[in-house]
Amino acid sequence: MEKQSLVTTNDSKRSLGAMIGVLSVAICLMRMEYAFADDTVIIAGVHFPPVSYVDEDTQIHGPGIDSVNAVFDQLSSPYRWIGLSQNRLYREIELGNVDVTIATKKGNHHDDPLIFTRKPISCLSVNIYNSPYAKPLTKIEDLSGSRLLYFYYFEAEDLLTDLATIPDIQLSPTNHRSSAMIMLKMARTDYYLDFRLPATEAMQAANTHYDYMTIHEEPLYLAVVRSKPGATQLINQLEAIMERDNYSYQPPDKPPTNTMCPNGLH
Repeated sequence: MEKQSLVTTNDSKRSLGAMIGVLSVAICLMRMEYAFADDTVIIAGVHFPPVSYVDEDTQIHGPGIDSVNAVFDQLSSPYRWIGLSQNRLYREIELGNVDVTIATKKGNHHDDPLIFTRKPISCLSVNIYNSPYAKPLTKIEDLSGSRLLYFYYFEAEDLLTDLATIPDIQLSPTNHRSSAMIMLKMARTDYYLDFRLPATEAMQAANTHYDYMTIHEEPLYLAVVRSKPGATQLINQLEAIMERDNYSYQPPDKPPTNTMCPNGLH
């Protein structure tokens, strides 16, 4: 019985060892979740819902995604999207788990970990939408004496501070875009401030449309991680494709009201 018990114990140890081995491999694979193949280009999109986000099928949604896919479809190397928070993005860049991302071009110095394309591939637009009963906007000053509903999002403080200086304006926050669509329709607010992409999706969901004025556009660029082998060659290939095929996106309803983004990129 003792010998049988010893064999069983040894078998259990071997089974336990096998399980530990499998778990170790699984953990290693989790740590290398982005290294699907040596030649696979890993593109990171910032997970900032609802402006950009990863859905339940792990598909990335956001400004410029279709244009980026169209550009990379013409490269010989396979590519794959991942969604990361802003804080985690640069951590994964440092770890070498990201090759390309979409980013704003602010303070691009030689020590920046990213090499940006010269031209933007997309734009992050902020619009003010009209209630059918409100005066159409042609300039910011038209907001004087009006009610402005806004979707509260991070890094909006400067914009809201500027809007608060408009005489007799009433600013109110909301966290529900569906409610904002109803308030516009029922004239419970005169105008609504939001990012273009999620506001467009909210209008589509409500089967409605509101005219708008674009008040801010932040250009978005393709950016290759500087430490990636062949980074310079890759950025040159991307720029050549963008230049040759003129990858830009015109909004289906109307062009932007300012020229901060060349060719009305969105």
